[in-house]
Amino acid sequence: LDARGIALRYFPLPAVAQTFLQSLAPTHRRGTCRAYQTALRNFHAWLHDSRLSLQRLRRHHLEQWLLALHDRRLHASSRTHMILSLRSYLRWLAERHDLHADPEDLLRSSDLPKLPAYLPRPLPPDVDRELQRRLADSPDRRWLGLLLMRHTGLRIGELAALEYDCAHQDPQGHWLLKVPLGKLNTERLVPLTERAVRLIGRLRENRPPPHTYLLERAPGQPVPYADFRDALQVASEGL
Repeated sequence: LDARGIALRYFPLPAVAQTFLQSLAPTHRRGTCRAYQTALRNFHAWLHDSRLSLQRLRRHHLEQWLLALHDRRLHASSRTHMILSLRSYLRWLAERHDLHADPEDLLRSSDLPKLPAYLPRPLPPDVDRELQRRLADSPDRRWLGLLLMRHTGLRIGELAALEYDCAHQDPQGHWLLKVPLGKLNTERLVPLTERAVRLIGRLRENRPPPHTYLLERAPGQPVPYADFRDALQVASEGL
């Protein structure tokens, strides 16, 4: 911790904040109470530095506090926790008539920072190759379907909804995969490699038409999401 962090750690909480923390003890875990305590220490230290009292708090003061949190470069999840903790505290104060302003106006839902959305990590190349080998060597059509998904970029829902006659040739002889309506609510054509065309042929083997779906659990019934998930879990064991 820097000097500021040490000062915050030992900043004395006022009696009203200590009473609030005591009210949490019967219904909250000890770690949660400590997190509330940290948030309130930060807030009351800021009040002290700003020479403000709880009774004088107005919306523009809280906007300044939010900017101060942002300037400290705290992670969005840390700021979110502090804001939510303070909202609970302000509501409690209002119920005790220790706050003159409306707590719902002082801190609003729109004040919560957006949490970053992280993309899944890609598989290492050696793991990807081994997983593809396992899927290709399996006679299980679900495994072959997962391999087709790997080669075409389909979502699981789109894979499950593929029609039996999903592969088409254009006038130039190029093979295309017709992807039905899915999450994007659009129908599209995906170019197929020779390997993907052969894979579709394997999925059709010993299954002459008529069939509704390329992959079926029973006649006319698509393979459910859970079946693909379980198949992938088995195929990736030990990787």
